[in-house]
Amino acid sequence: MLIGKLLPHPVAFLSNWEFVNNSHINVPIAVLIWLMIYPMMLKIDFGGLKGVAARPKGLLVTLFVNWLVKPFSMAFLGWFFVQFLFSQRLGWIESETAKQYTAGLIILAAAPCTAMVFVWSSGLAYGLMRLFKVRHNIATPGSLIGASNFFELAVAVAIALFGPTSPAALATVVGVLVEVPVKLSVCRMCVSSRNWYEGNMLEGQVGRGSRRAVSES
Repeated sequence: MLIGKLLPHPVAFLSNWEFVNNSHINVPIAVLIWLMIYPMMLKIDFGGLKGVAARPKGLLVTLFVNWLVKPFSMAFLGWFFVQFLFSQRLGWIESETAKQYTAGLIILAAAPCTAMVFVWSSGLAYGLMRLFKVRHNIATPGSLIGASNFFELAVAVAIALFGPTSPAALATVVGVLVEVPVKLSVCRMCVSSRNWYEGNMLEGQVGRGSRRAVSES
């Protein structure tokens, strides 16, 4: 932000540097996003896909939270706060800008990596994993995945659709400023609550053991 204020002309030049004129595919942003994603792609263990079918609960919970809960929830929250409250009622945001903010938030909800969706998505996924008795060492990373994918993809989509200086692009990047400390706190919460989480599974195992002993007797 400081560079943008102090050096507006070079920043404007970089913003207008596109692969094709009016394509919104900005060259510096495309290169930098690819450099962010590429190291993570190298760490994908495709061999691990073989075990998904044997224990699908964790994957199904993650898919449910990521693609059914978050986009529709964010669409409602964006409409209520940005378009209805802040724009129509209070007049803080111009109508067309509010629509772009809402569009950016919906895109972000499908591929977030920001604090704005951690709580209602790191909590729902974790609770559902416990309900379906998924192991803690699967539930913890599953909850973090349910709370975050690649926000870089959300940024790229928003820029491609609306441009690098659009309100929609701004909505996809602003939450990154508080991402790291909040994500660390989510990790800490999952680790600290292991006894509570596994207590549910132990109760189920004790119940099954009791029923087995009764049937054998």
